[in-house]
Amino acid sequence: MNIFYKKGVAFIFCLFTSLWGWAQDISSNALYMQNLYGINPAFVGSTDGIFGAIQSKSQFSGLADAPRTYMFNVHAPLPNNIGVGARIISDARGAFDYTSGELTASYRVGITSKDFIQFGLSGGYIKNSI
Repeated sequence: MNIFYKKGVAFIFCLFTSLWGWAQDISSNALYMQNLYGINPAFVGSTDGIFGAIQSKSQFSGLADAPRTYMFNVHAPLPNNIGVGARIISDARGAFDYTSGELTASYRVGITSKDFIQFGLSGGYIKNSI
């Protein structure tokens, strides 16, 4: 094999293994079945009226730096198959604190009289700290 090919492959491997990665982080909430907006922004506005939820989860109570999650969200449908919502999350896991606030919009496209596809988009603020 060519020496330049070996060095090129080694360089690319080192480059990709040393890059710092970022990805979405979903809070450690376990109540997704009762509040689907917690994991999917397309769910916003899919209820018949205004929906609001306050959720709290605490694990290992009594221990220092025990994981805890608080979430508040509200969403509602608007005319013309549009939905809007807002969500605030505070999540602490040991030394790591995660706080976010976001606004969400969704749009429903009818396929048949009973079936539809709903698209969602959210944007907001995230603060990670140690």
